[in-house]
Amino acid sequence: MPATPALVIIHNHRFDGNIPVLEALYGERFSRIMHLVPFHPGDRSGVIPVHGHSHQFQGYVAQGLHAFHNEQDQHPHYIFIADDLLLAPQIDETNYRTHFELDKDTGFLPNFIDLHRWPTWWRRIAEAVDYDPQQPGVEAVRELPTVAEAKKRFSLHGLELGPIPHRAVGGPLPKGGIAALRWLKQHVLAPRGGHELRYPLVGSYSDLFIVPGKDMKHFAHLCGVFAATRLFVELAIPTAMALAVDRIRTERDTRLKGRALWNAEDLRILEPYGHDLDALLRDFPAGSLYLHPVKLTRWQRSAR
Repeated sequence: MPATPALVIIHNHRFDGNIPVLEALYGERFSRIMHLVPFHPGDRSGVIPVHGHSHQFQGYVAQGLHAFHNEQDQHPHYIFIADDLLLAPQIDETNYRTHFELDKDTGFLPNFIDLHRWPTWWRRIAEAVDYDPQQPGVEAVRELPTVAEAKKRFSLHGLELGPIPHRAVGGPLPKGGIAALRWLKQHVLAPRGGHELRYPLVGSYSDLFIVPGKDMKHFAHLCGVFAATRLFVELAIPTAMALAVDRIRTERDTRLKGRALWNAEDLRILEPYGHDLDALLRDFPAGSLYLHPVKLTRWQRSAR
């Protein structure tokens, strides 16, 4: 077994210009870097062509497994990051276990979201309520643990399941069509006490996750099943992790914490750097495990 992890970068969309930038960013920190790139022709070393929808990019992991994982020569961990996630510059293949609080049997996710505790409407929770692994044209049910087995796995991680409250399922009333009928079903005809999931699901921020080598094949298989049944990635990745990995650390366990940059207030943290990527790496925000998203096409390298 190699002594070092593999860094697998997931590209939501094909933009070949980002590949050399990412290689330069991480090349001195990780000795094995692979890219999962949708619709790539496969004519570049280290790039694995995949095909699918970015909303189910867990399917890229399943498709690319044969190229980045070998059970006879597996890496101790596989670190997956989005191509627009900037990992703290002090983290490398020699110290990642310390930063993520890992041993060889432990994985990492930023967090776990118990869906029944979500306080407001989130469209993905409505999708979770609608999700059914029993779908025409896909023999998925037999590829998943039974509901009872999945619940046991959830309990192992301290995850709870409960009825999804109506407030988390329905958004504004759509103007018409199938969406309006679904809204009425969720609000007017909703079961008393909330909505029960057909299959246990959990949520998580999923642009960074780490899978132990010994669990990689099982995890990727579940990712493929969830992609085939069109489960949104921020439900699919954490659920597959909970079902495949015995121990999972989250940011509750780490000293450094991730920073999501989704609105103008969040993005102010980047203003002092003037889109100079090297300046950002030299003076990375203190206490940050990662920044996401950082659109590399908008940044320049100054220290070349």
